[in-house]
Amino acid sequence: MTKTYSQSIKDIAWAYILLCFHFKIVTIDLLPDWYGYYLIYTALPVMEKRAPSVGLLKNFVVFMTGYEAVEWFLQIFGVELDTYILSLFIGVVYIYTHFQLLTNLADIARQDSSEYSIPIRQLRSFVIVGVTITNIINSFFPNIWLVYGIAIINILIFTILSAQLFSYAKEEQKREESQVN
Repeated sequence: MTKTYSQSIKDIAWAYILLCFHFKIVTIDLLPDWYGYYLIYTALPVMEKRAPSVGLLKNFVVFMTGYEAVEWFLQIFGVELDTYILSLFIGVVYIYTHFQLLTNLADIARQDSSEYSIPIRQLRSFVIVGVTITNIINSFFPNIWLVYGIAIINILIFTILSAQLFSYAKEEQKREESQVN
């Protein structure tokens, strides 16, 4: 069975939930980020049909999936990949990947005259600013309370983004069903 665009949007919404929340048993994250990136990767071919520039994200998403899988596996044994240069590089790839992914989603929504185009674009900006501020604080101003405050804001943004994506997926599903009939 071929995946529909609405199913792809749902996969991306679930991916953002996985990327945002971390439930651990000892050192094992039960909501691994690598699976979130895998979900995004499986959504890209369907999105690429609607916005060809999505194809540019494939290598970045594969890289993030691999990196997160290695990090997840190493954390099981208590090993952390924590070097400044690596963290900086991963941060840049993360920001580009999510900025472009959410921009493409917003552009497709706008092409369909969807009301979700504007909120997705706004939330994209909030996600990028939140992640950037978190990285700056962690790197230059390691204040645990400030990090917790920003983390709460980021969780709220990711939760609202996921809710908007689920609603957008419902709208697209209705559009798909009406085109079939």
